[in-house]
Amino acid sequence: MTVLRPTALQPQVRTFAEHQGPADRDWLASLPALIPQLCQEWELEQGDVLLGGSRSYVCQITTSDGRAAVLKVALPEPNLTTQFSTLLAARGRGYVQVLAHDLSRGAMLLESLGPSSEAAMSSVPTVLSRLAGVMVQGWQISIEIFPPLRDPEDHKAAGLHRLVSRLA
Repeated sequence: MTVLRPTALQPQVRTFAEHQGPADRDWLASLPALIPQLCQEWELEQGDVLLGGSRSYVCQITTSDGRAAVLKVALPEPNLTTQFSTLLAARGRGYVQVLAHDLSRGAMLLESLGPSSEAAMSSVPTVLSRLAGVMVQGWQISIEIFPPLRDPEDHKAAGLHRLVSRLA
C-alpha cells in the first residue's frame, strides 16, 4: 500500500536545483507527483528522506515484500546515463545493487546499505579499510562492459583530475 508523504528535499538539493537551468527547476516541480507515482508503480511504501547528497532526492523505502530499500531520483545531468550504466553493469559488486530503474525519470530503486560508514564505525582507519575493500571490488569489473563516453572530458574522473592538477 502506498502511503503519500510530502516530498521534502534536503536544503542543498533544492538550492542547487533552483540555481541551475530550466530542466532542474522542472525536476523540482515534478517531484511531488513523481515520487508517489514511482511508489505506486513499484509497489513501495515511502519512508523518511535521507541526509546527504546534493543532486538527488533520496528516501527510505519499504518494498512490497517488506525489504528496506532506497529510492533515488536524480537531477537531470549529462553523466546520469553513465551512473546508471555503471551501477547496472556492476550488479552489486563494489557498488550498490539496483533493484529497479527508469532512466527517463532519473529514478533508481537501490538496495539499502544500512547506516552511513561514518555513523556505523567509530574509527577512521576502520572506515578507510572498509571503503578500500569495496573499491577493490568495483575496480575488478571489466571496463569493456561500460558504454563508451560521449566526451571523455565530461567524465567525473577527468573533472577530478583537472581540479587536483589546478590546485596542486
